[in-house]
Amino acid sequence: GIGRPSTFATIVETIIKRGYVVQREKSLLPTDEAFKLIDFLSENYEWVIDFEYTKRMEELLDKVERGELNWKEVVRELLQDIIS
Repeated sequence: GIGRPSTFATIVETIIKRGYVVQREKSLLPTDEAFKLIDFLSENYEWVIDFEYTKRMEELLDKVERGELNWKEVVRELLQDIIS
């Protein structure tokens, strides 16, 4: 339930180009660089890899898209989450 289908191709292209995964047949396999990155993010920016945070952010963005929430308020709230 997280992620935007329109961004998947770009994301996959980027992580391959940056060396975080290699493609084997129809699968993507993480490299040592990917594990190093996850360790770094876990230690320093845990919110970046928090699925619940991402899910909540996606729900808020969907509400902005539907006109149910003001985008400035959503950005302000997300920023507060990040810096607190």
